[in-house]
Amino acid sequence: MYLLQVHFKSNNPNESPDRLFFATRYVDYKGPRQLQADHLKIQTESPEDSAKLTAFVQLVSECSATFDPAAASFSFMQDIHSYCDDRLVCSYLDCQLTS
Repeated sequence: MYLLQVHFKSNNPNESPDRLFFATRYVDYKGPRQLQADHLKIQTESPEDSAKLTAFVQLVSECSATFDPAAASFSFMQDIHSYCDDRLVCSYLDCQLTS
């Protein structure tokens, strides 16, 4: 499980990253129904998700940088890692980075 994942467009970590995935919450994966459009618990942005984005923007600001919260969009995905048996569904903020 990760809290922040950095994505490199060309999979080359020597280049600048183009996206950040900022996990906001996890729920146990119970089956494919959770990933369907009518399953709102994980798919709907919660007040806690918004609060975490606000805290992230504040942290970036305290580091003398800026981050436009409009560059973040809320989404979700099934999150399966080969190193553990836990299967989770993750709500996350997808942050587009510009240079």
